[in-house]
Parts: sequence; structure tokens; C-alpha cells
Amino acid sequence: MADRGRADGDGAGNAGPLDERGMSPESEMLACAGLVNTAIDGTMHAMPDEFLGALGKAAQGGHVEGIGDPEAFFRGIPERVGERPIRCMRIERAGEAALPLLARLARIRWGIYADIGSQRNMHRMQEGYRGVSKIGMEILAQRMSWNLRHMALDLESFLDTYRGISAAAGGGAADGVVADVLANEAAIRRLCGIVRRGGAGGREPFAAAILEGIGYGKFLLLAAGASEWAGVNMGHYRARCPDGGPLPDLPWRVRRVDHEAVDRAVALARARARGAMARACPAAA
Repeated sequence: MADRGRADGDGAGNAGPLDERGMSPESEMLACAGLVNTAIDGTMHAMPDEFLGALGKAAQGGHVEGIGDPEAFFRGIPERVGERPIRCMRIERAGEAALPLLARLARIRWGIYADIGSQRNMHRMQEGYRGVSKIGMEILAQRMSWNLRHMALDLESFLDTYRGISAAAGGGAADGVVADVLANEAAIRRLCGIVRRGGAGGREPFAAAILEGIGYGKFLLLAAGASEWAGVNMGHYRARCPDGGPLPDLPWRVRRVDHEAVDRAVALARARARGAMARACPAAA
């Protein structure tokens, strides 16, 4: 549901304000799903093979691979992104159209930044798991796949925003980052089509489409490059137009799922449930 909302909106996915616990509406949804997953993992341990088979049929293609050592890969992203030149666009020439376009750039910037951080953390979780059931690993793989869907939608928004800036400012910037994303436009739009169709009924798994098309590592580098490009061009506009109006450059937690908050909420709910069970039925606890 969250992905469909992003696809039907401006492509950048504003998650809305936080509540008193620091949770956004999207975070609340994932926390609820996390509690359901916890219950599933606990109640289905007696028949793991059967359940794993059913989960595989319901959500095919959740696994991603192909980056070698995840920690080394993510540490190397800034250097590899920095190898691609970025030319600043003359967004100040866009007049009244500048701020709406920059608002989209801000959301793309912080949206991708947050998703890459989440993906790195989930790789760490995957590497650090010990004694967790196959079901738990499959659920983590599905979380990683859905995180990549966010990035695909933001890359598509990047393409549309870049063209909007080019049209409004009277010219584009043929730099390395833009050239890389444009060269993979067909594959990016194919991925977004899969997201909007809900995986085409399982006939076209999203993660498999990444591996067969762009490749997992290259996809992450394209996303990181787009995020950096957005940040550089936002900074350029601020330098050129210091009185041009405030930009919506807020911390990413106000507009994106906070996976750390989700994990805290799930852990707290689990602890409370165990405490309630211990008080109600000491023998069962």
C-alpha cells in the first residue's frame, strides 16, 4: 500500500508528520507488519518447511545478491559515486517553477539516502543472524526487496524532475550521474511498472528484474548518484539564490519510514506481551 501511494503521488513519498513516539504513518504500518511477522515466526516453528514453501509462493523473488562483501561495498559507495562528475544546473532560471522542482529534489535526496542506509543495516542483520529460522530470513529478504522498490520509484522521480528542470531552466547538464541514470531509464521504468502492478501477480518478481536488468550493485550506485546529484544542485541553488525562499530540506524521518523506530516499537510490544503472559500464566512463560 505504501508503494502504491508513492507511485500515485509525486513519486517522492512524503510519509507525513511524526507522532509523539517518533513514528510516521508508514512506520506504524511496518511496525504492525513486524508484529505479525513475529507472531508468524513464533507460531509456525512447528511446520517451518510447509510455511516457507507457502511464503515463497506468495512473495517470489525477494532475494537480492551480487555485491560481494556488503560492508565493504557500502563503505565504497561515496568514493565510487564521487568518480562520476556532477554539473550544476541553472535552476534559478526556472522562475516560479524552481521551488516545486527543488522540493522534489529534496524528497529524492533524503528518500534515497534513508533507503540506502536501511539497506546497509539489513545486510548487517542478515550477516549477523544466528539461530534464526528460515522464515525469519525470508521475511528479512522481503523487507530488503520492498526497500529497493522505494529506490526505484525515487529514481523514476529523479528522471522526471531532471527533465522538468531542463525544460524550465532552458538546458540540461550532461554529467556522469545523469548519463548513467538515463542509460538505464528503460530498466528503471520497467521496475516501477512492476511496483505499480504489484509484481504482476508474481509472474515478474521485482528483485529478479533488478538482477537480470541493471544488476543489484549498479542499481544501488545509480540511486546513490541520484541522491548526491540532488544534494549538489540544491546546494547550488542556495548559493545562487540565498533569498529564493526556504527549501523543504528536513531530516528524512519526517517523510520516510524509520526502520529503527519500527524495530524499537516491535521489541517494546514483544516485551510487554511476554510480561503480560508471565503475569497471567507463570507456567506458560
